[in-house]
Amino acid sequence: MYPKLLNRIIHKITQTKYLISFGFSLSFGLFALVILLGVQQIDRTHDRIQSIVDKHNVKTGLIAQMMTAARERSLNLYHIVSINDAFERDDIFMEYHKHAAEFGFARTQLIKMKLSDQELALLNTQSRATYATVPIQEQVIDLVNADRIKQAYALLVNTAIPSQNRVIETLHKLSLLQQKSAEDIAIQNELRVKETNSLIVMLSFFALALSIFIAGSVTRRALRSENRLLIKKELADITLQSIGDAVITTDKNGIIKDMNAIAEYLTGWQKTTSDKVKLSHIFNIKCDSTLCLLLDPVDEAMQTQSIVTPETNATLIRRDDKEFAIEYTAAPICDPNGHLHGGIIVFRDVTPMRTMALQLSYQASHDALTGLLNRREFELRLEQALGHSRNEHQAQVLCYLDLDQFKIINDTCGHIAGDELLKQIAGRLKAQLRDSDVIARLGGDEFGILLEGCSIERAERLTNKILNTVKQNRFIWDNKSFEVGVSIGVVPINYMSGTISDILSAADTACYEAKDQGRNRIHIYTTDDDDLAKRRGEMNWVHRITHALDNDKFVIAYQEIVPLTEQGVNKKYYELLVRLKNDDGSLVPPMAFIPAAERFNMMPIIDKVVIAKAFDKLKSLSAQKYDIHFSINISGQSLSNPTFLDMVIETFAETGINPELVMFEITETAAIANLSRAIRFIQTLKGLGCEFALDDFGSGLSSFAYLKNIPVDYLKIDGYFVRDILDDPADSAFVESICQIGHVMGIKTIAEYVENAETMEKLRSIGVGFAQGFHIGKPKPLAELETELLDRGQNSAA
Repeated sequence: MYPKLLNRIIHKITQTKYLISFGFSLSFGLFALVILLGVQQIDRTHDRIQSIVDKHNVKTGLIAQMMTAARERSLNLYHIVSINDAFERDDIFMEYHKHAAEFGFARTQLIKMKLSDQELALLNTQSRATYATVPIQEQVIDLVNADRIKQAYALLVNTAIPSQNRVIETLHKLSLLQQKSAEDIAIQNELRVKETNSLIVMLSFFALALSIFIAGSVTRRALRSENRLLIKKELADITLQSIGDAVITTDKNGIIKDMNAIAEYLTGWQKTTSDKVKLSHIFNIKCDSTLCLLLDPVDEAMQTQSIVTPETNATLIRRDDKEFAIEYTAAPICDPNGHLHGGIIVFRDVTPMRTMALQLSYQASHDALTGLLNRREFELRLEQALGHSRNEHQAQVLCYLDLDQFKIINDTCGHIAGDELLKQIAGRLKAQLRDSDVIARLGGDEFGILLEGCSIERAERLTNKILNTVKQNRFIWDNKSFEVGVSIGVVPINYMSGTISDILSAADTACYEAKDQGRNRIHIYTTDDDDLAKRRGEMNWVHRITHALDNDKFVIAYQEIVPLTEQGVNKKYYELLVRLKNDDGSLVPPMAFIPAAERFNMMPIIDKVVIAKAFDKLKSLSAQKYDIHFSINISGQSLSNPTFLDMVIETFAETGINPELVMFEITETAAIANLSRAIRFIQTLKGLGCEFALDDFGSGLSSFAYLKNIPVDYLKIDGYFVRDILDDPADSAFVESICQIGHVMGIKTIAEYVENAETMEKLRSIGVGFAQGFHIGKPKPLAELETELLDRGQNSAA
């Protein structure tokens, strides 16, 4: 702003003496413009007249050519009839066709030109007359060729020549139209010339009046400008002293000419003491990053004839060595001709703003609680380290730490205690590291350490030291003492490592493996680690399961359960089995994804999806009067989930499904592991009318001991004992004992994995009530159940 202000004052002073000459030059220019416009208008009028005349001449010539060709054809035809010499007749005949071609060519050229509606109408009339004449002329030629001269002569005189005359007459009218058009154009052009002359006269008077006005205005403006310049110079001096920024001006040698009060304060020099002193003597600035002194910016601006701004953060050192963070702009002061008169620098104190920026930058890259780097900054450092490993083959190690007892302390003593623990752990971890190592809080109770230029052996020694340090320093809060442990996943980083996501995922997996192995230990990641491969496979399944839930990829299959020894059973039972559909349409069996779903507590969500789909289908079948009962599997995680039972009850209420149509299957091991919750779950839903089956019965160690405490309706005998019942007496005896216990307790039995007729008969002979397996029917998509029921005719209404 301020360099522009000074340049503008210099410009005004120089400009004043040119105002008068400028005004008269402008007047002269106006007169020249008027003359130029008049000449251009005359030239355009002449060019237009010439263009119209040229077009008119072309049209007239083409019409004349057509008329001549038409007349010549009539004469040629007359000669053909009159001459007896065959050779001469052939020559005339060729001339006849030549004139026809000339006629056609002339007409084609005429049509290509821009024609008026009258001209087009006459050409159309000529065309119709020509089309009527040509066949007659051809007939005359045919009579001559047949040596029927009298008939040819009569046809020529009576018909052909009158018809051709009509063509010539039409062309004559077209020629007269051209003459009239030329006369009209001449009249119009004469009017245009008069208009042009009037315009030139009018513009001349206007230019004269404008010149007189400009001369008076310029004279008055020149006088006013002299007075305003003096006022502006005084205002500029006042502004310089009043503005909030510091301003210093110099001559072209860098000697200080003026400075305002803010500049005096920031530099520590008074205007009176800095007189005839070079700017570089009082304006000392240094680079914040290198701490080196910077060159005089005004000197640089005058040398380069350009505005100079700092390329880095700069600090001004005052005369008493006090420092100010500043922003500045230096510029040369030049007159309109580019002659250098001096320089100017404008600067201001930005210390508070720069301090705030540093604080914001720190907060953006650091964790507010522990003062360590945050996850975002840590990932940036990790990306840099990965680049060093690839470019320089430098060894790096990533350590992923997760506190083992943090949740207990946080839940027991509150978040304040948890925060204090995190701060103490952060301090202990940082104390174990080198200055070149990077540590960050990644979130919650998780920390990351990046060991640059470190071998895996050294990393193992360091992490063992960290384990001991964390464990030995017990956490005390409110007179309570807690032992804290940490599980650490260690991942070597080298030039063959994958992406940052791959490395962090490997570290996270290794850390969780350390927890699975007993907590408070280290697990070093290797590419051939079977345990880690299994865990990563499970974690991949988590993503696939989440994708399936989000995109409705879980589908339901059904398998029929048939009675063996139970008499009078009219119910039709179908067990529902969940499958996961891949994007390619293939189905994934449950044992491929259920272990991962159970490990990461996703089974309640899957069970909820199965129940929703089952109830929708059951509602549809019930509306069609089918007496169908569904058996639905419930996981152990769903049994222990405090909200799952309420969800089932709400779903019954929302869908209106009769609870008597639903049987839930609970595995023996899940029921025993959550015995109290399982009993409450069963009793609540049995109170509504649901039935329950204890699945995989016999697989637990205490099957019979817990049986009397679990109020189920069915025992599903584990297929492990059913599959070999024909060959293994022990399996047969075990199935018989289950069957007998069931009869005594009033519990029905269902045998799974019935794969052939012999097994089915054996189970019937033992007294098993129901059977299920591939021999009876393989699992089918639930969508096909209605079709199967229709084929069987299993409709209660039927």
